[in-house]
Amino acid sequence: MHLGWQRCLRGGVAAWLLLVVVPAADATLIDEFDFPNPGEVLFLRGKNPAPTSAALLKHKHTFAKIVGGERDTFIEVLGVPQLISAGALVGYDPDCFLTALQIQTYGEPGTIVTLQYDGVDTGDTVDGGLDNAHGLASDLTDEGINTALLLRFAGSDGADPDGLDLQITATNPLLGSATLRETHYIPNSLGPLEYFVGFTDFNVADPGSFFRQVDSLTFVFNGDGTPNVDYEIDVIAAVSEPATLALLGFGILIFVAVGRSWQKR
Repeated sequence: MHLGWQRCLRGGVAAWLLLVVVPAADATLIDEFDFPNPGEVLFLRGKNPAPTSAALLKHKHTFAKIVGGERDTFIEVLGVPQLISAGALVGYDPDCFLTALQIQTYGEPGTIVTLQYDGVDTGDTVDGGLDNAHGLASDLTDEGINTALLLRFAGSDGADPDGLDLQITATNPLLGSATLRETHYIPNSLGPLEYFVGFTDFNVADPGSFFRQVDSLTFVFNGDGTPNVDYEIDVIAAVSEPATLALLGFGILIFVAVGRSWQKR
């Protein structure tokens, strides 16, 4: 069986599991990179002129299915940008027919991608970065049920044995800002993987209280600027980790069974 079809088949089953089964376990969807702009190219060779500044891209997607109604994307090239220092495609995976955020970088220099969820901004982003509106007003715990963030990847090549580095910042209007106690690394994988970040991984005394009232959530991928990294994210959610892990095990059994069925053909 062709590797591309295996990846798409596993990804399709994983998507079905998350959308159909996990909501019964009270998952809180943050982003599934869906409409309204399927296949929108943010930057890609031949589609846009070559970048001329370190700040390659600031872009907003406003849509009800994104937590807070809007996703702010900031792509920054460290150093002098080349013709295709970064390619970003939102809303469509042409191989698997799935909605996703695809990031592709080529060679030097390294490229940092930031996703920010802070509600619908009233103004434009400030020069040099993203303006945090602190307008999310979300209970990521779903009244104490959820205990972790889930990031589901269709694949990830961090171009580093440690994987793709991930930094997350959350803010609470009463308790201030919280970051991860240490940088997390998404394992390199040619196929789908689910990565969990527990609320207890953040440097807050009471994660359960902190994540009951979050007014902004920021994800930074490849913050260390490693060159030539590629990854594809199709879901970010807040979940009850043990329940989701059980579903993941169930999903693996399905992947194996379906894969064997296709191999026999």
